[in-house]
Amino acid sequence: MNWALVDDRFNYICGGVTQVPTITAGQNKQVFTANLSNVIPKNGYLYMYVSNESPQDVFFDNLTIQHHRGPLLEEEHYYPFGLTMVGISSQAAGKLENKIKYNGIELQHKEFSDGSGLEEYSAFYRDLDPQTGRWWQIDPKIENGQENVSPYQSMSDDPILRSDPLGDEDYPVVEITTKVVGSGQQRVIGSYGGTDISTKVDLYEAVVTDTEDPNFKMTFATTRDAFTVLPGDDKGASLILSNTAFEPKNGNVNHYTALNMRGGYPQGCGTIAFKLTQKGSEVMDAAPNDNAVKAESRKKNDVAIGVMQHVGGEYKFKDGKIHLAASEGCFGVVNKGNSTSNTSNSFSNAILGAIVKQANKSKTKPGHIEYIIDKRPQSKIPDKINIDRNGNHI
Repeated sequence: MNWALVDDRFNYICGGVTQVPTITAGQNKQVFTANLSNVIPKNGYLYMYVSNESPQDVFFDNLTIQHHRGPLLEEEHYYPFGLTMVGISSQAAGKLENKIKYNGIELQHKEFSDGSGLEEYSAFYRDLDPQTGRWWQIDPKIENGQENVSPYQSMSDDPILRSDPLGDEDYPVVEITTKVVGSGQQRVIGSYGGTDISTKVDLYEAVVTDTEDPNFKMTFATTRDAFTVLPGDDKGASLILSNTAFEPKNGNVNHYTALNMRGGYPQGCGTIAFKLTQKGSEVMDAAPNDNAVKAESRKKNDVAIGVMQHVGGEYKFKDGKIHLAASEGCFGVVNKGNSTSNTSNSFSNAILGAIVKQANKSKTKPGHIEYIIDKRPQSKIPDKINIDRNGNHI
């Protein structure tokens, strides 16, 4: 058995010979291994052929080759604005093409029936030409005071230090994920009698990055669920809680602009808060939620208003007393070990304040903050739960 390995440009890498064992009578087949290295070092072609150098006739019958593929799918190298360096990039043979490439953006490539394509990156807001380093459409969030900046330039003409995966320039991005990182307490609101009741809710990881500063990253925990007691659901010894949480209506249209609320929220507590907007309005599309309509926090089941990111868990109110945050569809920042003696005021202000400070550093969009809310699968969203009057799930 002779073999030769060449790379994808047909440059010789290595080769060798392995003697084929003799198959005697009664044997159907015999497996042997060529003396190749365990791992082929790079993508290319392996040529294998049999030859007979003995003085007698030899028959090679039903020769098969087994190829155990490695996990590497492709190796991609780019010019500064995302044009592929074809000569030093390679893709594993026989694998489906990966179109999610530079900056995590999909490349429009070979999408037409004749095998041609636009050869552009299709970001969330607009399309990038990797040859010129320019967007085909103007910045969708251009603001006053940016007259000296071309609305078509990408990454402020500095793709080494900056990235723009969505196509709307430089700013901090807060992504509220579907990853549960703990649990906390939330005050239950709605139609029930007696003293306040709280219940345990999941806390989700939020990740903060900056398209302008690759070294900036923070994480924090936030609530997502919002439990209330609808009229008639106070059963005396137990209560039925209904979830009025905000979820994006479309998992692909889940980007929002956060506005720093003057005076914070709750008012007078000195706690920073953001109000989320979509297309310049706090009236936002939402996943249908009939609970929210019955609780009168929405007029239409698929339209939400007043969604905020603010302090959560146990926090100190303006009267100096400790309060437990509730929710009608907002997100609450909760510190680790949150309790009446370890309130979340300082932690929440540190996190949201750092985001505001980072946003004000932006050279192209000072003060702009983007939120991404990952849509949870419906099976992971608790719609109704039963608790006793101590808040325990039953």
